[in-house]
Amino acid sequence: MKIKGWKKILAFTYMQTMKSKSFKTGTIVICVLVMLMCAAINVVPAMMADGSVFGGGSGDGSGGGAQPASVNRLYIYTEYELPFELPVMEGVEYIRLEQSELEDKLNEITAGENPELLLLIRGKEDFTVAFFRPENEKALSKYVAQDFADQFTDEFTKALYLSIGVDEADLPLAQAEVRTYVQVYDEKSEIQQVLAILLPMALALIFYMFIVLYSQQIATSMATEKSSRVIELLITSARPLAIIIGKIAGTLLVCVSQIAIIGAAGGFAFAVTLPFGIAGAAASAPAISEMVGSAAEAAGAVNIGAELAAALPGALNAGSIIAVIITLILGFLFFALLAGLVGASVSRMEDLAGAMQPLMLIAVMGFMLSYMPSAMNFEGDMDGVITFSHFFPISSPFALPSAILMGEMDALETVIALVMLAVMTCLAALLTAKVYEGMILYSGNRLKIGQILKMAKKS
Repeated sequence: MKIKGWKKILAFTYMQTMKSKSFKTGTIVICVLVMLMCAAINVVPAMMADGSVFGGGSGDGSGGGAQPASVNRLYIYTEYELPFELPVMEGVEYIRLEQSELEDKLNEITAGENPELLLLIRGKEDFTVAFFRPENEKALSKYVAQDFADQFTDEFTKALYLSIGVDEADLPLAQAEVRTYVQVYDEKSEIQQVLAILLPMALALIFYMFIVLYSQQIATSMATEKSSRVIELLITSARPLAIIIGKIAGTLLVCVSQIAIIGAAGGFAFAVTLPFGIAGAAASAPAISEMVGSAAEAAGAVNIGAELAAALPGALNAGSIIAVIITLILGFLFFALLAGLVGASVSRMEDLAGAMQPLMLIAVMGFMLSYMPSAMNFEGDMDGVITFSHFFPISSPFALPSAILMGEMDALETVIALVMLAVMTCLAALLTAKVYEGMILYSGNRLKIGQILKMAKKS
C-alpha cells in the first residue's frame, strides 16, 4: 500500500514536536497570556466596581488618592441679555463680566492656578455656549471641567424651555432628541447583525493564525529532512504519500493537543478567580451587587440567549457542528499539504522563506475573501462574492464555519462545498507526494512551478 507506515511517521512527528523546546516555550507563553486574560475577565470588573483601580473611590477623599479640584468660580459674559435667569450651580460663585474685561480674564484664567471657568454665551436665538478652563491640569482637571459644563448645559436648556412657557412636567418630551436615518429593512436584530460581521472575522482570523504557524512548521520540517539527507533513510521504510500523511496528521494532532492545553489552562484560571470576581464579591459589596443586578436585568430584557440562538441556529444542530469540524480538518490538511509541497520543492533552508511567500499570499487571499464581503455587504451587492467564498477551496475553510453556524448554508450546499474542498485536498496530497518522490535526491537551485509540475508528471 502507498500509505503503509504512516502511523509510525505520525507517532514520530507528534512526539518530536511535543518534546521540542519551541513547542513547550510557545505553549507556556500562550497559556500564561490566556490565563491572565481569563482571570482579568473575573477580577478587573470587580476591582472597577469597588473603585480600587484607576484612581476610583467613594468621592469623599477617603480612597483612590487626592480628588481633583471642582469649579468654585464661574465668570460669565453674554453677547445679549438673556430672556431668562441662568441656572445656579451649588457651591459656585458667579461673576458677571463686561466686554472690556473679557480678553484679560481669558488670559488670566488660561495661565492661572485656580479652579475656575469662564462661560461665554453667544447668540440671541441660537445659543453657542463655550467654557474656558486653566491650562494647568492640576488647577482644574479637563474631566471635571467637562462634567461641570455638561451639567450646566442641561440646566441651561431647562431654563430656556421654562422661559418660553413649557411646563416642567413636559420638559423630557421637549428635550427629546430625534434621530433620523434611512436604511433597508432587515429582520435581524442588532445582536444578529453584529454577529454577522464579527463572527466570520473572528473565526477566519483564528484559523489563519493556526495555518500560518503550522504550515511554516511542516514546510521547515520537510526542508530540513531534505537538506540533512534524513529523507533518504525515511524513504526506505515508507512511501512518499505515507510520509506526507504521517507528518501532516501528526502536526494536526499537535495542533489539537495545543488547543486543548491552552483551553484547559484558561478554564482553570477562570474557575480559580471566579470567587474573587463579580459573582463572588456581589454578596459583600453593595456596588458590585448592584452592578450584577443591573447586568442581570439587562440580560433579561434583551434575552441574550434567545438572540444568540436566533443568530446561530447551526450551533444547536449536531449535523452543523460535525460539518464545521470536518471543514476545519479539511482546510488544515489542504493548506498543510501545500506547505508540504513547498517544503518538498526546496533543497536548501535558505530558499524556504522565498518559497513560502506564494502560500502565505494564498492564505491571505482566502482569509480576506472570507469576511471582507460580509462586512461590506450593506445593500446585498456582495451576495455573489459571499456565495463564491463558501465554495472556493482556498476561502471555504475560512468562510464555511461561520456560514454554517449562522444558518446561511443548507445541507446540500454544505455537502457540495465539503466535497469540493475534499477533492482539492486529495489532489494536493497526490501532487505533494509525487513532488516529494521526484525531488528526494535533488539538491540544486529552487525550481520554478512549471519545472515542479513536469517532475511530478514524470514520477
